Amino acid sequence: MNLLHELKYKDNEEVGELLGRMFASEYQSSDFFSTIDYIVPVPLHSKKLKIRGYNQCDSICRGISEITGIQTLTNGLARNRFNATQTSKGRFERFSNTKELFSVNSDVLINSKVLLIDDVITTGSTLEACVIPLLKAGCAVRIAAMASPLD
Repeated sequence: MNLLHELKYKDNEEVGELLGRMFASEYQSSDFFSTIDYIVPVPLHSKKLKIRGYNQCDSICRGISEITGIQTLTNGLARNRFNATQTSKGRFERFSNTKELFSVNSDVLINSKVLLIDDVITTGSTLEACVIPLLKAGCAVRIAAMASPLD
């Protein structure tokens, strides 16, 4: 978790690329990436992006793409509205807070095979909110995150 803290809160974007390369290297010898057309990061709202200066999921995707050669679509999903950080919210509040939060932002994703990347899975509410519009666009979706509270 210290690496993720560095990535999200200490302006250490390079850690994301390192984590992405480590993840891809670990799974490269399996068939995990064999059917993936695009890597798609969970997007930040433009307000949050302006505050942080970068999307930590984008940097993870860059690391994965560097190893696998799979294209990252940083604008494949759009965050439809700003929502406050979920770090202090409970499970129910997180799911309510993320309802209809994302939409598919690229026609290239329609009927494609997507690897959706998040940094941390806590309750899964953000990922579920991303997966719903991807499934509606006919995508087959795999999910990967660098950590969960159990880690």
